[in-house]
Amino acid sequence: MTPPQLSPRVRWTIVGLLSSSIAINLIDRQVLSVLAPLLRESLNLTATQYAYIAASFQFGMMVGQVPMGAFIDRVGTRVDLASIFVAWSVIGGAHALAAGVVGFVVLRFLMGLAECGNYTAGVKAIAALFPSTYRSSAGGLFNAGAQLGSVIATPLVVLIATTLGWRMAFLLPAAVGLLWLIPWLTLFPEKQAVTAAASGRAAGPHVRLVDLIRNRKVMGLFLIRAFSGPITTFYWVWLPLYLRSERAMSYATIGMLGWLPNLVAWQETSPGGS
Repeated sequence: MTPPQLSPRVRWTIVGLLSSSIAINLIDRQVLSVLAPLLRESLNLTATQYAYIAASFQFGMMVGQVPMGAFIDRVGTRVDLASIFVAWSVIGGAHALAAGVVGFVVLRFLMGLAECGNYTAGVKAIAALFPSTYRSSAGGLFNAGAQLGSVIATPLVVLIATTLGWRMAFLLPAAVGLLWLIPWLTLFPEKQAVTAAASGRAAGPHVRLVDLIRNRKVMGLFLIRAFSGPITTFYWVWLPLYLRSERAMSYATIGMLGWLPNLVAWQETSPGGS
């Protein structure tokens, strides 16, 4: 497969954009959990109600994976990533208008649907733009954006909420994040160029979904994700609320300390981590 004729500088700049896209993704999805202590106090939410709200996002992520993959294949990475970026940003900003459990549940479900295509689109873009010798490095830089976003989300959201209010903590990151679309649509090649690059690879047989499910390697990856993903998600969803309700930390203190577990996890999973 011959990648599109882009200079190395442009290709690595696109990797930087992909990495920043998933960092923005992680920030936007964590706004709710960082604001959870304030939301419970302001809206009188019980822990059970908050759990329903948090779980609805995960349900949206789950049911959206296959349809989103089909959407990426149909419209191409350039249009898909721009579309879902706009969608999750608008939905994230709309959280500022929610006033109860039902509103948050619906918005979190829709946000899960929109955000689940980010990682898939990024991997597809890297596969199309880079020869095999560079894909692992490009993929590693792309994936690092998730860790970066999870680290900076807590202090950023706390800063906005304490100075401008919790509703602005939903609106501001969503609005500013849309600026990412400008360099993305400028630099990433049109679908035709990527399709032409992929045409040099011989087309393989059509693989049915049931064949993937029966594949041992696919199921191995599925099981790894199924057992490891909930651990990270548990910390993202519940740590700020735990620090507030069980450790009696002030909201400002949560902003100063709540990001440390994500930083440690980043160091442990990075190539330089022990």
